[in-house]
Amino acid sequence: MALPEWVACFPRASLVALPIQRSNHSLLILSVNLVKMQQKGLGKFEAMWLMDRMTEDIIKKAWSVSIAG
Repeated sequence: MALPEWVACFPRASLVALPIQRSNHSLLILSVNLVKMQQKGLGKFEAMWLMDRMTEDIIKKAWSVSIAG
């Protein structure tokens, strides 16, 4: 049984025990079945953004964010 927090992170996970071959140990196969996020179009760059003084700061802030995974 898994912790509720783990199940919340991996709701599609499954665990399979393979048949025992040569010892009293069974190989376990854990599949978390991650769903690949489909990336929507990133949009278009608008030349008019270059005229806005805040554009550079917004881009620097967005690029400085760490993304795990």
